[in-house]
Amino acid sequence: MIYESLLVDKLAALPPRIRDFHLDAHATVWAGTAEVHHGRNIFALLIRGLFGFPKAGENIPLKVHIHRSKRGEVWTRTFGDKTLRSSQSLNRHGKLVERFGPISVTMKLILEGKRLYLLPQSWSCLGLPMPDFLLPSGQTYEGQQGSYYAFHVEILAPLIGHIITYKGVLTPQTLKHFAPRLNHGKRI
Repeated sequence: MIYESLLVDKLAALPPRIRDFHLDAHATVWAGTAEVHHGRNIFALLIRGLFGFPKAGENIPLKVHIHRSKRGEVWTRTFGDKTLRSSQSLNRHGKLVERFGPISVTMKLILEGKRLYLLPQSWSCLGLPMPDFLLPSGQTYEGQQGSYYAFHVEILAPLIGHIITYKGVLTPQTLKHFAPRLNHGKRI
């Protein structure tokens, strides 16, 4: 598993729900709700459309299916009726790479307190390295909110600004009795 090899020395320190989300081979479908916010300029709109990012809204039903194989993981996120797919794998240097269509972003994982941060380090388009000054950024982290796995993804682009932020809570589908609502007042 990708995250097991990346977090081998931090496994004991991970909050239980982050550990379950990444390491439980049986819990491959998670469900919950998300809140989505968009950047307001035309370039952000074009980028969201190009990659199929979800519509803005609150308490959007969300399902995340993770298909794990020896080559990596394919994440299928369904926000209401909008599906967003990406694949994750390890590169030859043992770093996490997430691919959205033609874009690949290499990330570093940092456990700080009870949050696992995913920090972009480099990127490429169609396999060609892209300049660091154009590297997308934003605060992306995972945590635990009560008994739920919680996430916060923010994508900012130089020269464009805010593209999208989506955050929410998930629980394993097998344990789901209801779709949890995002607790807006509580930090994760």
